[in-house]
Amino acid sequence: MDFESAVSPEGGFAENYTSNHCLPNDLPNYIQELVKEYDTNPSSPFMGATVPGNFQWSAAHETFKFFPKILLWCPMSRYNLTLMCDKHGRELKADKWICGQHKSVQPRLLYDIRGNVLTVARYYKCDEKNNTHRVMSTALDILKQLPSSIPTPFVLTHRAGCTSVLMDLIYSQISIGTNFQNISRLLQDLNKRL
Repeated sequence: MDFESAVSPEGGFAENYTSNHCLPNDLPNYIQELVKEYDTNPSSPFMGATVPGNFQWSAAHETFKFFPKILLWCPMSRYNLTLMCDKHGRELKADKWICGQHKSVQPRLLYDIRGNVLTVARYYKCDEKNNTHRVMSTALDILKQLPSSIPTPFVLTHRAGCTSVLMDLIYSQISIGTNFQNISRLLQDLNKRL
């Protein structure tokens, strides 16, 4: 059993967040509402955590809509930080959020315990003469600039990502001698209890 099948319950709504087969069409609108709320008060304790997933009844279609857990990640506004462009040394400015309106750029899936998380990142813009470019708030260049007092709530690789909570569980299981097959079973069991 591989890691991705362990954290995605078979046949469940968490199986593939990035395809719109499981998500309501108005997910980008839901994310935009969360972003607007965040932008009015980014230091709110509620906005510093993952927004819990929820179900909503659609009377028009007589179906439930599932909105997954969402993490809004913008350390610049959340912690009132000054971040610098790694290439030009200029101060970055907060720009657009990645809300899922464009198919080419979507929120990032993070595997987690008891359901996965969509990470909604923000672009930061560098206005260098004749060379304006953007950097995502999840980019390594940005994460390296964060003070050690600000924990990064995720671990990203090129193909996958997971929350720090999940990584802590995996590390603790490895440290007590649990093999990867049993860790995969544990994660699958936790996700099937959604």
